[in-house]
Amino acid sequence: MLNSRIIILGLFLVPIILLPNSVPIITDVRIARTDSTAIIHFSSFDSDNDSLTYRLAFGDEEIDLAQKALAISNDSIKIPLDLLPDTDLPPHLFAYDGTGYGGEYLEVAPAKNARAFLSRFEITNLEFEAFVENGGYETEQYWIIDDGSISVPKLGWRYQGKFGWLHPAGWDNHSDPPYASDTVSSGPFHPVVGVSWWECWAYCKWAGVELPTEEQWRAAANKATTGSGILVVRGNFDGNRDGFAALAPTGSYPSLDFADLAGNVWEWLVIVRDVIDYAEFTCAARALAGGSWRSSANLFPDHRRSHCPLLRDPDIGLRTAVKTIPYGE
Repeated sequence: MLNSRIIILGLFLVPIILLPNSVPIITDVRIARTDSTAIIHFSSFDSDNDSLTYRLAFGDEEIDLAQKALAISNDSIKIPLDLLPDTDLPPHLFAYDGTGYGGEYLEVAPAKNARAFLSRFEITNLEFEAFVENGGYETEQYWIIDDGSISVPKLGWRYQGKFGWLHPAGWDNHSDPPYASDTVSSGPFHPVVGVSWWECWAYCKWAGVELPTEEQWRAAANKATTGSGILVVRGNFDGNRDGFAALAPTGSYPSLDFADLAGNVWEWLVIVRDVIDYAEFTCAARALAGGSWRSSANLFPDHRRSHCPLLRDPDIGLRTAVKTIPYGE
């Protein structure tokens, strides 16, 4: 049976369904400052009711939460101001339940009479590593496509065996951590890249979340937009013209809401766009949104494409959504 949780956001009670083995989720992250202290307030939820520990980063600068000066509870972290990095980047908070990391989610409104929550940041190497380390690549049930979008539900599992995937394309099991070998994305708080659609589906099944619909992604983009266009001047496009030679750490291009929707990495969506030929395969092509560090900014906000779900490029990653209960149930 699925477990339910009530998330308090503002004045609304929001019921959320999480799979029993899902990773934690975090909502409503905000900072309050005094003359000497910053207090990060948040709500965290874990369907297994495990004891949670936390990691906190601003861009790729992590604050060591094990320091004795910090007061940590399940709804706040108190940090002396002199420990905060000198940056305007938003806090990127992770909750760890002993199996996997979960990050922050914000509400979107993708359809009538329903609510959904989308991850504020792109999924990081830190989060994806837990899936790898917990046997996600070697567990068939995570790879079964059970949404009716393809006629062969075990096709992804067959590809995993055919190609011998055991981790994202740029990772090396002999590195410690394994993502340290990735020439594009080598830090824990960088977006995971080099992942096919099938790998992203399996990660979501393991984590108890799902890939976004196009409506959810557009809703997030609209929420992050002020006026026309969307954050083009604050997106990671066109190589190193923005200060980054390639990929930027998650959160490097925030809006008031979602971060890095414009550029940085293409993000897989759940939908099938069309059928295309790819190498020796005929693929039900899946949608990608957002553009990447290799894209031209002048095409945004209409950065949409579709490609074979086998594609594992160094500028493709993912963002995830949380399952919700429709209004009235």
